[in-house]
Amino acid sequence: MKKQKSDTKRFFETMWIMTKYDVLPWVVGAGIVAAVAFGVIDNKKKGTWTQKTDFSTVFQKQR
Repeated sequence: MKKQKSDTKRFFETMWIMTKYDVLPWVVGAGIVAAVAFGVIDNKKKGTWTQKTDFSTVFQKQR
């Protein structure tokens, strides 16, 4: 006779699957967005937010 899973074990497996596929991607995405936003804000406060590429030379025609 097969041993059936307990209700508690089924509940935790279901909650883990829901968390892994439904909640975790949103939390990771929000963390990446927050890290980028704080990095940009910090660079602007430090004054290191400058344009380093001279676009006049980048877009000139090659002869």
